[in-house]
Amino acid sequence: MSALHVSRSVPVLSGDSHKDYKVGYWLVGSDFTDFEFLPPGQMDESGVSMPGAAVGDLVMVGIAADLLGATVTAYVGAPDLVVIVAFNGTSGNVDLSGSLPVTVYVGKFS
Repeated sequence: MSALHVSRSVPVLSGDSHKDYKVGYWLVGSDFTDFEFLPPGQMDESGVSMPGAAVGDLVMVGIAADLLGATVTAYVGAPDLVVIVAFNGTSGNVDLSGSLPVTVYVGKFS
């Protein structure tokens, strides 16, 4: 686990008011994930351990593989756990089974 310190502001809209949050640092981790076979319109979730992650943190994820048209999002589902969601919005089947390399970035607001 490593932390990259940054000082950039991240504008966030909250209701009718605009707030300016700053990401104090990033937690960065690499792991492998595995999804099920995805028929059209289906999704699957996979959990990745990320020590220090907390519900409400900013999450970005990168998967070093061809996603065959599927989309991937991520969120902190519980303390120290990032949930990665794959969704097949195509009209064909998507097979993402197997060990996929994933990099997770968790932004800690200051």
